[in-house]
Amino acid sequence: MSEPHERLDQAMQERGLELKKRWVNIADDAGVTTSALGAIRRGEYRPSPHTARGIETALQWAPGSVDAILGGGQPTPVVPDRREGEDEFARLDRLYEEWKHDPHRGPVLRELLETWGDRDAG
Repeated sequence: MSEPHERLDQAMQERGLELKKRWVNIADDAGVTTSALGAIRRGEYRPSPHTARGIETALQWAPGSVDAILGGGQPTPVVPDRREGEDEFARLDRLYEEWKHDPHRGPVLRELLETWGDRDAG
C-alpha cells in the first residue's frame, strides 16, 4: 500500500469512528460497494472524482478533502450552518476562522456575506 492511501485509510477510519459509522454505512452513503471502498482503502486504486466526492459526503468532509489527504494534507470537516446557542457575531468569527483555512473558500464566503446581509436587515 502506498503512503498516500495509508493516510487516506487512516483518516477515513478516524472520521468513521468520530461519526460512529460502520464501513457498510459509509459505503452506502458514498454510493459505492463495500468491496470498492475496501479496494480504495487498501490502495488498489485512486478514487475517481465522483467517488471521492461520495466519500467526502459520507464522511462529512468538504469537497477536495480526499485529494488533500492523498496529497499529504488534512481533510476539512463540514460544520453545521449554525451551532445551538451561537449568536451572529460568534458565528461570523467561527466562519471567518474556517474560511482562512479552507482551500475551497467560496461556500464559506457566501455564507459570511449572507449572514452579514441578515444582520444589516435586522
